[in-house]
Amino acid sequence: MNFSTRMRGIVLAVIIGGGALLAGFETFAILRWARGWTVLGDQSDTAQTSVDAVATRADVLLWAKAHGKDASWMNGSVLFLAKDGMYLMTDHRSGMGINLQELPTGLTPMPAEGLTFNHVPVGLPDVLRTSFTLEHFSATSLKGLSKEIAGTLTVSGSALTSLDDLPQKIGMLNLLHAKPLPLPLGRTIGKVILSIRNPAPIRDALAKRYNVVVMLAPEGTSAKPLGLEKEIWSDLSFVGVAGADSLTSLEGLPAIIHGSLTLNVTGINDLHGLPHQIDGSLNLANSVVPSLQGIPAKIGKDLNLSSTGVPGLQRISREIGGNLILKDIPAPTLPAGLKIGGTVIVSSLDSPLAKDAKKKGYAVTDH
Repeated sequence: MNFSTRMRGIVLAVIIGGGALLAGFETFAILRWARGWTVLGDQSDTAQTSVDAVATRADVLLWAKAHGKDASWMNGSVLFLAKDGMYLMTDHRSGMGINLQELPTGLTPMPAEGLTFNHVPVGLPDVLRTSFTLEHFSATSLKGLSKEIAGTLTVSGSALTSLDDLPQKIGMLNLLHAKPLPLPLGRTIGKVILSIRNPAPIRDALAKRYNVVVMLAPEGTSAKPLGLEKEIWSDLSFVGVAGADSLTSLEGLPAIIHGSLTLNVTGINDLHGLPHQIDGSLNLANSVVPSLQGIPAKIGKDLNLSSTGVPGLQRISREIGGNLILKDIPAPTLPAGLKIGGTVIVSSLDSPLAKDAKKKGYAVTDH
């Protein structure tokens, strides 16, 4: 039985009961670490494993009875053990290993690093307080997912035909490698992660007022924001990844954003194409912004220009509802007469920029 590197941190165990494959043990022998681990008759290859005991047969039998199972159901079953939790599985093998069939929700805590499976297991708790990754190998449906997933729900692959069975509440939904499908209405989702390669799901998610993070695609394919609607009510972010941090044009951004806008990109020459109205914050931190030409005259909340390399601030927004964050930029002066609702946040109170801002009457802090 081979396990991919994505299964790292997951360990395998055999439940041992009367008449089971390895009879006679009173505890569950678990493998903290397993790779290519097999059982042959009553011999097990544990040359690359660390073996420990985690629970008695009675402990798991109590859980099994509470879920309508009996001792015979346990015989020959397999225990899948993550770092901080164990998951009961029937011995049903697929091309990628073992498919989870039952999940004991009250036996041990959920693993903080999350769960990864190739289909939705039976017996997930109503509230899953960790992350969950559903891989595409045999997943055709989301039925059976918890009503709430506190961490990140990652869905990948092209076998799904609908997202209608998504949980009602999700900390973050990662659809970066999923089939382009419309999102259902009425979910509470912190952020939806999508690829710029598929503009239709981006437009769909924004139209349904979900906060969207657009990950830029590699190989220079991410030239512009793909013709989004003129007005949106959500937060919108464009984030580059290694080898794919270029957004060469802001053409296609909404004209009005009632939420916040984040650009973490390189490649743009100026800010022409930015919305003329941003009711939330504008975060340009760590972007390459040679010029502030095109920045809106008014920002509803914070304006973050940290680590942008902007040499001068003469064209900065004239009205900022929150904080003006200017850490790690070379500009030595700030224009007078700006309306700033919060404070000017700088790297050092001894810097020329901080001294100039204080001289012009602005509240200045370094945090």
